[in-house]
Amino acid sequence: MGYSQESLEKAVKAVENGLSVRQAASQFNVPKSTVGDCVSGKIALKTTHGRPPALPVHVETRIVNSIKMVAK
Repeated sequence: MGYSQESLEKAVKAVENGLSVRQAASQFNVPKSTVGDCVSGKIALKTTHGRPPALPVHVETRIVNSIKMVAK
């Protein structure tokens, strides 16, 4: 990847503000296809690596609090 996440975000924002995908890609040195995919929603602007968590955060928090309470 020869561009930063910040450059990609700026390019997408520029397209949302009226710049063409080609112009934004050129201006921010991001591949045209990547900018276009982010603008169209084909790929997420911010991605995470790895599997999604097995438990939602609120469930995990409740379990942790329960364990802490029992440990007292």
